Amino acid sequence: MNGIRSALVLSLALAACSGDTATAPYDDAAFVRLDGADQGGQGFTTTLSGDEEAPVPVNTPGTGTFRMTINPGQGVLCYELAVANLTSAVTNAHIHVGPPGVAGPPVVQLDPSFEGSTTDCLSVEATLLRQIRTNPAAYYVNVHTVMFGAGEVRGQLD
Repeated sequence: MNGIRSALVLSLALAACSGDTATAPYDDAAFVRLDGADQGGQGFTTTLSGDEEAPVPVNTPGTGTFRMTINPGQGVLCYELAVANLTSAVTNAHIHVGPPGVAGPPVVQLDPSFEGSTTDCLSVEATLLRQIRTNPAAYYVNVHTVMFGAGEVRGQLD
């Protein structure tokens, strides 16, 4: 694949999950709880770019967005991930633990076989979800590609 050529619009419908959307307990009034997270939960979002890659920024036209709703009590993480203009095919995607400017280990495996966008709901340990909820800025989303195996675009959670 030569990269994604057009911008993608995130869909609020998650194929792997069911349920109605509702306003999430999140500071941004426009943030909507993702389908499948109908048991409650907290929302997080970030914008991905090569400038955020660490330890060295990546010069790429690639961009992305990531939204998730987590519910530690249910052990569920539902997410939407969309990328555009990457230099090559996606090989992996994760949530990593690490502050801005630091490369850290992956803690949640996201769908590694998508083109453009992906949505899913995952079972994740409640302890990890509580840690993310308590300190989201200590975690980031990273999308790896053929050309940039360590990561082409990254976004710190907020």
